[in-house]
Amino acid sequence: MSSRNLTPLEQQRLAWGVGPLAKALGLSSRHLWQLIASGKLPAFKSGRRTLVADADAKRFFGLNPDGTKARTEDEEVETVA
Repeated sequence: MSSRNLTPLEQQRLAWGVGPLAKALGLSSRHLWQLIASGKLPAFKSGRRTLVADADAKRFFGLNPDGTKARTEDEEVETVA
């Protein structure tokens, strides 16, 4: 087998199942189901599976699309003189 570089699309997960997302975040599946049921965490159905788009999960938990922590309005922007 040859190894090759993966494209960004191949490296990034596009959607999460509720169980794997809960495990990755260290939360209970029940808590994620409650967030989905309340409409706070967007989700969609694919067949019988309920999925959460990776971008929606990152946005909800305060992360940038690349997974780094998003800056809040309270944080000051560092300016270079």
